Amino acid sequence: MDTSSPVTPVPTLEEILRAMNINMTMGITTVFGWIIAMLYGITSVQTYIYFNSNPPDTRYMKTTVFVLWVIDTLGAIFSFHVVYTYTIKALLKPVIWTDIIWSDGVNFMMLSLSDAIVTVVFAYRIWKLGDKIWPLVFIVPPAFLVFIGGQALGVITFVMPSFADLRQHIAWLFYTVFSLQAFSDLAIMICLCTLLIKRRRKVQRTRSVIGMLIFYSVNTCLLTCSVGVAALITV
Repeated sequence: MDTSSPVTPVPTLEEILRAMNINMTMGITTVFGWIIAMLYGITSVQTYIYFNSNPPDTRYMKTTVFVLWVIDTLGAIFSFHVVYTYTIKALLKPVIWTDIIWSDGVNFMMLSLSDAIVTVVFAYRIWKLGDKIWPLVFIVPPAFLVFIGGQALGVITFVMPSFADLRQHIAWLFYTVFSLQAFSDLAIMICLCTLLIKRRRKVQRTRSVIGMLIFYSVNTCLLTCSVGVAALITV
C-alpha cells in the first residue's frame, strides 16, 4: 500500500499571472515606469536648456539646479529598479509583491529631499518678492516636517517586512506627510499669485508676462497638490 503523500502540482506561469491580477500589479507598475522615464527626460532637457542659455543667476542657484538634477537622476535609477523587481523578478517569485524592497525606501528619501530643496527655493523667491517673512510660516515648517517624515519613512521601510505591516502600523505617517506636502504647495501657489497680482497692478508694461507667470504658478502647484491628494486617496 502506497502511503506517500500526494504531490502538489506546480502552478503554471499563466496560473500565477492570473492569480496576481496582472493588470493591477505589473500593468500599473509598467505604466509608472513609463511616466518616470518621461518626466526624467523632461527634467533633463530643461536642465540642459537652462545651463546652455547661460542664465545670469548666482552660482548658488546654478548649483541648486544641478543638485536637483542629480537627485532626480538617482531617483529615476531607483524607480527603474522598483519597476524591474516588481515586473521581472516577480514572475519567478510572486511573493515579492507583498515585500518592501530597499529601493522603495531610498525613493522616499530622495523624493523628500528634492521636495525640500524646491520648497526652500520657492520660499526664498517669495521672501525676495514680498520682502516679508510671515508668509514663509505657512511654507517652510510644513516642508521641514515633510522632509523629516519622508526620511523616517525611508528608514522604516528597511525594517518593515511587508506593505501590510507598513499600512497597519504607520499609515498615519503617510497621511501626515502627503497632507503637509499638499498644504505647503497650496500655500506657495497662494503666496506667488498674490505677489504677482500686486506687481501686475503696479507695472502695466509687464502685465502679459506676469499673467503667464501666474498661470504657470497655478498649474505647477495644482499639479503637485493633485499628486499629494491622489496619494492620500490611494494609500
